[in-house]
Amino acid sequence: MKNMVLKAAVLGALGLVSVQAAATGLVNIPDTGFAVGSDTSPYTLCNTTGNFGSDDDALAFPTTSSNNTCAVFPANQNTAPESGYSLIASSTRNIILNDSAHTNNTNVTVGSVVDRIWRNSSTNECIYGARVTMSNVDYDLNTAGTQYIEFNDVVRSGFSGRSVSAGYYRYTSAPVADGVVYRIGRTNVSVQHRADLSDESAPASGYVAQPLTSPTPANTPINGVEAWDDTTLPVPDADEQSATLGSDYVDFTTDLNYLDDDGGNSRNSSYLYVKSTCSSSTASTSAGALSFRQTAQEESPWITINITGYVPN
Repeated sequence: MKNMVLKAAVLGALGLVSVQAAATGLVNIPDTGFAVGSDTSPYTLCNTTGNFGSDDDALAFPTTSSNNTCAVFPANQNTAPESGYSLIASSTRNIILNDSAHTNNTNVTVGSVVDRIWRNSSTNECIYGARVTMSNVDYDLNTAGTQYIEFNDVVRSGFSGRSVSAGYYRYTSAPVADGVVYRIGRTNVSVQHRADLSDESAPASGYVAQPLTSPTPANTPINGVEAWDDTTLPVPDADEQSATLGSDYVDFTTDLNYLDDDGGNSRNSSYLYVKSTCSSSTASTSAGALSFRQTAQEESPWITINITGYVPN
């Protein structure tokens, strides 16, 4: 969440620039990952401006002609991002944090999510959409002042053994609304990204835009360094910037906060879409199908919240 033009660990493979060529549409997210030189990443890059939300001044929103990799432009929020699909289910779900460290084992509603399914009966495919809204609420009852939770990654599960394509739609064009998507991965490992303390437009030392599958990371939903130092950021080891492939999951890296520590804020997510196969028009749900993760881009703890969401049947 601070200003930057991304620098990659493998520069030739990433080829990041401040303005992207047009590449609108849902993108294939294979369970075999993406080639990065001779290595593999679970992630593909989407909007490469704004240094993962750290450099708001450099962020360029997607249009039909630029900065639109992974972006789609349906007629409105009720319309599917591809033709031939009809809305078959829609629910609004609360995102509730309840833990001993921050809420004293009480429920704090830190946001909500609109969860939707569109289905194409001719192809037996469904598009699952989610849009997050952050709440104006203090999530840490044990710290003085108001702490707003931040979601750096939104993960949807239920796709094991299925082909998947994904993308996003920035429904509201207001500057403080609808955070863009920086990358999408076939993984259940959300990899932390941080900006250099002296230059918001650059990644901090050791942080990469497109995490590789090796070296093998810890078996945790968030990978990175939870510690923070206002003078010198800890440098992550290589296995603290990697992510394993996970065919059941689709991870959207974004930057959502009612009021961010870095001064910016995106109080809503874009619509986050996953297209896959589905056997019927019956809407199925699963506990924990939607995950929301604070990965400590700034000085904050790692937090994962899992809630019920729609899944393929």
